[in-house]
Amino acid sequence: MNSILRYTLFLAMTVVIWGGLSSCQEDDMSGGEPMVSFIRITAPESADSLVVSAGQGQMISIMGENLQNVKQLYFNDRPATLNPSFITSSSVIVTVPSKIPSEINNLMTMVFSNGDSLKVPFEVRISAPSVDRFLSEYVNEGDVAVVYGNYFYEPLSVTFSGDVAGEILEVEDDQILVRVPAGAEVGPISVTSKFGTSKSKVYFRDDRNIIADFDGSLANWVWQGSSWVVDSDPEISNINDKFIRVNRGAQPAGPYIEFYGGSKEEGSDIAAVTKNIPEDAFVNPGNYSLKFELNTLESLVGAVMWIYLGDANNGDLGSARGTNYEWKSNEDTGGEWATISIPWNEVYEANQRFAYDPTGYAMFLIFNGPSAATYNIGMDNFRVVPN
Repeated sequence: MNSILRYTLFLAMTVVIWGGLSSCQEDDMSGGEPMVSFIRITAPESADSLVVSAGQGQMISIMGENLQNVKQLYFNDRPATLNPSFITSSSVIVTVPSKIPSEINNLMTMVFSNGDSLKVPFEVRISAPSVDRFLSEYVNEGDVAVVYGNYFYEPLSVTFSGDVAGEILEVEDDQILVRVPAGAEVGPISVTSKFGTSKSKVYFRDDRNIIADFDGSLANWVWQGSSWVVDSDPEISNINDKFIRVNRGAQPAGPYIEFYGGSKEEGSDIAAVTKNIPEDAFVNPGNYSLKFELNTLESLVGAVMWIYLGDANNGDLGSARGTNYEWKSNEDTGGEWATISIPWNEVYEANQRFAYDPTGYAMFLIFNGPSAATYNIGMDNFRVVPN
């Protein structure tokens, strides 16, 4: 911002602010009437940027004189939390409230210890909805999807890929329960409020870069036998054709439940799907996650799953296979499907950062850990996808 524009803004704000000042008494203000000279954001790289508006949850610095006795601060009709450590005679550092105001007057109101107030024109920009994740990215038609995010201000609408709207059942500040409509397709969802529309980065029923889904010929590589691959179960409903059903009950430490895997040589079917890991995941591993769906009928806390991906060309699970990533479960989904997300860079590094190979990789999944745990679960849709 050039100096002429900054000076003009300073003069304009000073005139408006002085015009809105209630008759504060000097005797309780220790040196004169309060005044606000300008407002800036607190980021060091932008400390010289003056602002007349801010977004929800943004931290700002209110600069002026005789501000030390401020006791309350409102943006529209929402109170902000004041920290005495961030209040001096010349500045007040405060975070703009995240909750939506009931009444919008585009004013910031400072209330002082003697009851007088100072009103400053200031706009709070209300955010469009923001979608972070689903409880489960795979939900059947007619069932309820749980969407987590922020700025879910009613009235809302949720539109799935395929341009079909879901029935909203419940809304909280950071959560929407929506019934999945007929015709919902793979892809992002859009959430709309009167403050805007946002499209999720995460995909509903994400089928990109699948590396194990246990359908078709991949079922042949479930080492415990065909009974572990099911498309229906009395206790767990399927979400995407067949899935792995592990029901070994309570096991002591070190159970070694080796349930899926194959090398590149002997497992051409596995190589044919593991080659779906995109090359960019090796160049920019921090931009990806390894995800899968999990359903626990009993708590899986204490279990450890070894995940091996790499270039071993034989079935040896010892030194020839190399290292593996240990996923330490802290999960209890309560009999519901949930999407588990693991940073791909952690899996990649634990597996000795194997080289990109367009022909695919060996893959092994094994439960083995130092603690006792109960194994009564379903799993499906292992995939490496963008964050």
